[in-house]
Amino acid sequence: MIGNYLIRCEKNNNWVPIVPSCKNITSGICGSPSILNGDIEPLQPQYETGKTVVITCNRNYSFIDDTIIMTIQCQGYNLWHPPAQLCLWCSLPFWILAVTMFYRKYIEER
Repeated sequence: MIGNYLIRCEKNNNWVPIVPSCKNITSGICGSPSILNGDIEPLQPQYETGKTVVITCNRNYSFIDDTIIMTIQCQGYNLWHPPAQLCLWCSLPFWILAVTMFYRKYIEER
């Protein structure tokens, strides 16, 4: 399959990302990475070996290492390096969490 296996229907009745197609996997092609809660630039149904894409997580989402942007490169045979990560929901921005923890420690010490 070339393209995302997870797609969504927008309010304007368009599928995002574009509807995938089935083709034989070849050594020089990668399908579009599957990303939920994020965007891919440039978004294409397939990429040639050596091409890169930038994945950006949506607002309030981040990768497991707390970054929101990653670049991956097509290795051929539908393999990406590094593998695309999941955009995970962030419950609270780090600075809110840090202030809350500091405040709790301050109250406990009083």
